Amino acid sequence: MASAPVTEILRRCYSHVEVAGRDGSRGVGVTNLKRVWGRPHDLRILVIALGRTVGDVNAVASADTGSAPLAAVVAYELGLPSVFVRDLPKNHLLSYGGDPATNDPRLFGERLAPGSTVHVIDDLVHSGQSLAAAAQTLGAAGLEVRGASCLLVAPETTGWRGTLGAAGLGQLASLATTTEL
Repeated sequence: MASAPVTEILRRCYSHVEVAGRDGSRGVGVTNLKRVWGRPHDLRILVIALGRTVGDVNAVASADTGSAPLAAVVAYELGLPSVFVRDLPKNHLLSYGGDPATNDPRLFGERLAPGSTVHVIDDLVHSGQSLAAAAQTLGAAGLEVRGASCLLVAPETTGWRGTLGAAGLGQLASLATTTEL
């Protein structure tokens, strides 16, 4: 269970509405992190709480473009490098490292050495599809995903646990569940 300050901050950022995903699937819930970026005290509370969920890894990664700023500030807090997963591949120039032969168009940021361990961060996990896709993309780039965490997670009835398990993510740490809000 989340602490009272964390729960209150998340309550201000979460809307329990039905939305369509990029693939057309329906989900419930959105986070509006703009309500945190303008409140440094609130942001710090969430970053410290998320940082505590990150194990012994070489870097922090985002699950998608929307969670990239959150992953960046957690990485900064922990003094770790970060790598970011794009929702859609970049079709021009290089985005991940300087070698066209090894560039991955879904990743951006400083190239991590193959075998580097990463912890993936997301804002909201509903179905688990974004987080699972990120883990697969990072794995294909030679990185080892050691764990994942998020601000909020939907009830397990949405199927996220099976989706993450199929992608090799056995554990997900969350600051709160959407039902707590």
